[in-house]
Amino acid sequence: MVAKMRSLLRFVLVLGPLVLMAARCPAQSGACCGPAGICTLSSQAACIGAFLGKGTTCTPNACDPVTGACCNPSGACTISTLALCKAADGVYFGDGSLCSDVACVQPTGACCNAGSHQCLNLDQGDCLSLGGTFYKAVACTAVGSCPLGACCLPEGVCTAGITEPGCIAWRGTFRGVGTTCVGVSCPMPLGACCSVTGACSLLPANICTLFGQWRGPGTLCPAACLPPGVCCRGSTCATGVAATDCVPQGAAGAVFISGTQACNISGSRSSPCCLADFNKLDGIDIQDIFDFLNAWFAQNSLANFGGQPGAALTIQNIFDFLNAWFVGGC
Repeated sequence: MVAKMRSLLRFVLVLGPLVLMAARCPAQSGACCGPAGICTLSSQAACIGAFLGKGTTCTPNACDPVTGACCNPSGACTISTLALCKAADGVYFGDGSLCSDVACVQPTGACCNAGSHQCLNLDQGDCLSLGGTFYKAVACTAVGSCPLGACCLPEGVCTAGITEPGCIAWRGTFRGVGTTCVGVSCPMPLGACCSVTGACSLLPANICTLFGQWRGPGTLCPAACLPPGVCCRGSTCATGVAATDCVPQGAAGAVFISGTQACNISGSRSSPCCLADFNKLDGIDIQDIFDFLNAWFAQNSLANFGGQPGAALTIQNIFDFLNAWFVGGC
């Protein structure tokens, strides 16, 4: 009995410190390379991936992920690890492969021709090269027609059963393939609203008609509400023109003078229209001569010096313009 007690005591004295040391010292960590090549510090037991050994670190990055060409579902090729490629539902072509070595399968869909509205099932690259509108994972109808949907027209009205190119041609907003007008409230477009006092505001038609006159979708203030006046365009003068109609034409610039009801009196080159300032830019300069002559030789009636647009041109127009240009005065 005494001998057994002595043996137990020796066991405790020898192994006890070793057990205590093991309890006090945690498992030593090291670099752990995860499936995506990301390096973290971890114990060997907790490492999900490749454990590089106790005491190893992640600085510099000890994990050198093996990569290769990956074809994504979109048809694009990227260089990726096997794990990341699979996570993106891609097709991995092997370690060390390059995108220049592979040809990714391009997804097909409905390709709608903007002109004829004919539909073909093509990949996106071929569709765009033909100037079509591509719908990924959407097939053409049985009769080869483009996919249909709802369209919000500029007037704020919804129309169903129209193609996207058709909707765009009507300056509308396509709401998507398969959509309908059920429960759809299309936004009312803004336009210039002219009150009886001549004030101008950008409002939808349904609000404007309560107190004023709506000039149409996309019209702007204040031009749409200004009273007719004189339009000085190129070297011509016209009366009773709306501000929205007095716009430049090519190099022939335009100036609108609201409320003025008469053009230049005989012999006047500067009031209300500066006839020698053909392009209406930076006053009279040498460019006006070039712009005037180009217009005259092109038989543009805006080179009818001092006359109305639309009249026939004569050689006298050139002499009159050059005389006015050398005199200046505006």
